[in-house]
Amino acid sequence: MRRWVMRLVVAGLVILALVAAAWGVVVLTRDDEEVEVTTIVYEGVGRADLRDTIVLRGSMTRDDRFTLFSAGSARVTSIEIDIDDTLAQGDVLLHLDGRPALAVAEAPPYWRVLDRRSPDGPDIEQLETFLSEAGFDPGVIDEDFTTSTENALEDWQEENGYTPDGILRPTDLVPAPWPARTGEVLVEVGGFVSPAQPLFRFVNDDLAALVTIAPADRTRLTEGLPATVEIPATGAEGEGVLSELGEATEVDQSGAERYRGEVDIGEELVAADGTAVRVEVILAEVLDALVVPVASVSLDGSGGEEVRILTEDGTITRVPVTTGLTEGALVEVIDGLDGSEQVIVDVRVG
Repeated sequence: MRRWVMRLVVAGLVILALVAAAWGVVVLTRDDEEVEVTTIVYEGVGRADLRDTIVLRGSMTRDDRFTLFSAGSARVTSIEIDIDDTLAQGDVLLHLDGRPALAVAEAPPYWRVLDRRSPDGPDIEQLETFLSEAGFDPGVIDEDFTTSTENALEDWQEENGYTPDGILRPTDLVPAPWPARTGEVLVEVGGFVSPAQPLFRFVNDDLAALVTIAPADRTRLTEGLPATVEIPATGAEGEGVLSELGEATEVDQSGAERYRGEVDIGEELVAADGTAVRVEVILAEVLDALVVPVASVSLDGSGGEEVRILTEDGTITRVPVTTGLTEGALVEVIDGLDGSEQVIVDVRVG
């Protein structure tokens, strides 16, 4: 009789604890004459978005597009552009000996001084074509620098901030594939430039992040994986794709071996070259996954995975499960649960 009464008491306590406590239940059990208190820590099966990621560090860059070189000797008297500026035809890049260097449509470079004393040549025809397209009549377009050519050149010079002397110097016009974004300014005001000296480096519009990769992480990465790129200094984020993976290791400043990689970034992220970035490469992702605490999953006698379920009557049942992606303290359950269960995380006796 006494044993039957005790069982009723135990069942009542279990039901009360299930209703009153979200973190566990108290169960009274009897083994001969001893009564033990068993605390069962449990959690409900939930849903969450899970990711398996690798975090990399690096810096922003843009691939080189072209470099401009000086067409003559001169002193830099002013620089009119800065890094990340986008230049178009008609923009002034800098002043050399006080004369503007103007961006014009891509064409062969002007390599000599052109004026009334210049021998005939195809570069004169190129200049006359330029003047005609700009709205200034040079007369017959040919290889001969005539009075009409000189008058048209003087009119163009006066309208564009040059001394109207009828003389075109090689540094006055800068033919290139405009528009273009400035990546690096390679000269300084007051400096003297000579022919073929680099002036500016221009880069592609598309951003990329150069990252370093530990050997252990390199084995898990493949090109084409999606990534999230963050600028820690501002908190700005953008989406990207792991586009390149180095095949050979390099030794960094600390002596550690690292691989190089590149992440292409969409247009929504704005940053200058060299900006430090944090890149999270997504190896796998499951949205709205059925999840349980990692601590609730154990192995059965044959090596299969299982969880313990707390039933409505206070008993514990073992259920085989198939797990998937793990992130932090949560693991995806692919098969074995429907989401209504309470899984046992821990059982403490005493």
